[in-house]
Amino acid sequence: MDKTNQSLNQKQPTYWILGFGASGEAAARLLRREGSDVFVFDEHTGPELERRAIELEELGARIELGVTELPTESPAHVVVSPGMAKNHAWLTELAARGAHMVSELELGWRRASCPIIAVTGSNGKSTVVKLIAHCLQTCGVNALPAGNYGMPLSQAVGEAADQLIVEVSSFQLEWIESFQPDMGILLNVQPNHLNRHGTLEVYAECKAGLFRNLAADAPHIVHESNLDWLQDRYPDRTGWISFGETDGADWRFHEGAIRHEGRRVADWGDAPHQPALLGPAAAAALAAVVSAGIPADAATPALASFTPLPHRLEFLGAAGGISFINDSKSTSLSALAAAVSSCQAPIRLIAGGQVKEPERVLPLEQLRRKVACAYLIGRDAASLAEDWGPVVSCLNCGSMEAAFEAATADARPGETVLLSPGAASFDQYSGFAKRGLAFESLARKFLLQNRTASNGGFRGNAMDNPRESSRIAARNSEL
Repeated sequence: MDKTNQSLNQKQPTYWILGFGASGEAAARLLRREGSDVFVFDEHTGPELERRAIELEELGARIELGVTELPTESPAHVVVSPGMAKNHAWLTELAARGAHMVSELELGWRRASCPIIAVTGSNGKSTVVKLIAHCLQTCGVNALPAGNYGMPLSQAVGEAADQLIVEVSSFQLEWIESFQPDMGILLNVQPNHLNRHGTLEVYAECKAGLFRNLAADAPHIVHESNLDWLQDRYPDRTGWISFGETDGADWRFHEGAIRHEGRRVADWGDAPHQPALLGPAAAAALAAVVSAGIPADAATPALASFTPLPHRLEFLGAAGGISFINDSKSTSLSALAAAVSSCQAPIRLIAGGQVKEPERVLPLEQLRRKVACAYLIGRDAASLAEDWGPVVSCLNCGSMEAAFEAATADARPGETVLLSPGAASFDQYSGFAKRGLAFESLARKFLLQNRTASNGGFRGNAMDNPRESSRIAARNSEL
């Protein structure tokens, strides 16, 4: 699409930016470089915001913090930060004034000069963005992660890159207008952010909006379970590529390998254990890399060398045949269900905290098939035990330490101890990272104490890798 001569590219217009988070600041800096007048408004205040405001004011922007009411004039252009819901009073008021409102994502895309691969979904977005970027970089492409993972798109477009891999949230997709990536990937659609979107149907339509402006023959990479309704939604499209775990998927993940057109194109074999945990998401990433022009044979070694993001299905090691996986980033029951599906059974599951969803039965089928026992922690441990008890053994442990002790006492060779809380952490920790580090600290001690008795476990055993052991020790020093 020709991005020139569009309304956001007028010479030196005035912009209001609502929200002074990372994306708002990136948008402001981009617009000031272009010579536009920039006014930034944020409801919050504090030392860090004030420090950043001073820096931006030195570039000629005007920043107002602690704002309760917007000025009365009607701006020509408004850039909306993703944290601001559509029903926010400011947005309702500006819509009545006739203001033109777009997301920071839209603003950045209109300035991009290189191809963009856009990734969305309920779970796994950041990992897939990092994996695609890693594969492309390993194959000599100057690929840069951006969006919700990495730098905001409005910042990334100022960097020298051959390809941008952009994580896109449903919040950003609410305000797209002409946003047209060169490739779109929808990993999954599961109940999430319903407090903002209202219903699963509205949320799903928001996610489907990623494909709204794609060229008909551009790669539309989607999980096989979502293919039919998306084809009905966009019947004129020819670029559909499916991934999944059945024979019907164009890119199939099965028994630790990826197959395409009946041929095994990626097999980790004796490579580290972690990539196999990606499951079908690895197939989606490889489909994207191949669609970007890299042969599958060239990309496969990069898949095997991939280092996952912390706290996202992160393999910590194995001892005595017992594997430890940290998925503390799992803060929804749909994320828990996805984690259980990805891990080797039998699973000793540590879960619980502040559950967001009113219906706690979402992961019941996965629990029934793969979990030997659920060791429950945090505020909602008792209610989870009541809801899950009919399909899986549950033990209300309260704390992480008690749950870990019970799970490792029960675990047998060939089993997996998985932390995938499916809930927010703020009842016991300052965030999911602290929760993950607490689990990792316990796992590290267990691995150190039992490594001499280990039967080898997976070859990715962190305690047999000095670099990995040092990394874990350093991260645990943060506790």
